[in-house]
Amino acid sequence: MSKKTVNKEDETKKRKRRVETYSTYVYKVFKQVHPEVGISNKAMRIMNSFVMDVFERLALESSNFVGFHKKGTISCREVQSAKNYYYMVKLQDMLFQKEPKLLPNTPTLHTNGNFVQ
Repeated sequence: MSKKTVNKEDETKKRKRRVETYSTYVYKVFKQVHPEVGISNKAMRIMNSFVMDVFERLALESSNFVGFHKKGTISCREVQSAKNYYYMVKLQDMLFQKEPKLLPNTPTLHTNGNFVQ
């Protein structure tokens, strides 16, 4: 067996890690909606983190729905259910924070899935 020789250049040379972003897609949609307006790098980073956050939350909730139904594949039905559930919880939390007297005896559904009086 021969030993593999390694150059010092190879050791010091590090590969750049590939970072996945939604920036190009956000930019294309943005230009379709507002073709005359630009977007700064900071605003694009904020939009990218927002899209990643929403994607992560929907994927997590979709996987929970798949587990409930004992299936192995996330379909559009699970994604739609996760979307409806996630935004229902957000809307309910916003309503309860702004006007708690609107729902005095209605149990609220928190993000952990438990009902609280």
